[in-house]
Amino acid sequence: MMTPLRISRRTIDALVKVIIGDRVDVNGSIASYRSVAKLQESFAEDLSSAVPATLQRESRSKDTAVWLRSLNGTNDPRRVIEAAVRPADYEGSEYLIEDAVAYLNPFLAHDASKMIATFLVESYLAQCDRGLLSGPSPPHNVEKASGGAA
Repeated sequence: MMTPLRISRRTIDALVKVIIGDRVDVNGSIASYRSVAKLQESFAEDLSSAVPATLQRESRSKDTAVWLRSLNGTNDPRRVIEAAVRPADYEGSEYLIEDAVAYLNPFLAHDASKMIATFLVESYLAQCDRGLLSGPSPPHNVEKASGGAA
């Protein structure tokens, strides 16, 4: 059974930037822009999450943060984090899933969690180079780190 995941305000802020496709630094965003409709679809349909009573529909970033805070301390943040780095959302875009993972990992490590590749990215790329695999980046899963920060 999965342990509920509680993430910090800073991790929520970082997730919001990835989820909505906002700028993460001076170089710009690391994920595609998501409209209000796409965000609602992601939370309500893809994640089967009920609309929070506190949702004000003010802005993409505020609404996404409200949604994440309402899920905090449950198993749902884990599903949201995994959805934020879903390979299908990066296919055919200018963004790399590895950039999103690298951006989120320090925040998750601080929360004693870490994002790990289901199998090593290097191994995946090596197999692609040898013609053994083709297709999207490997999926990523969120696991609770053992013994504190990763």
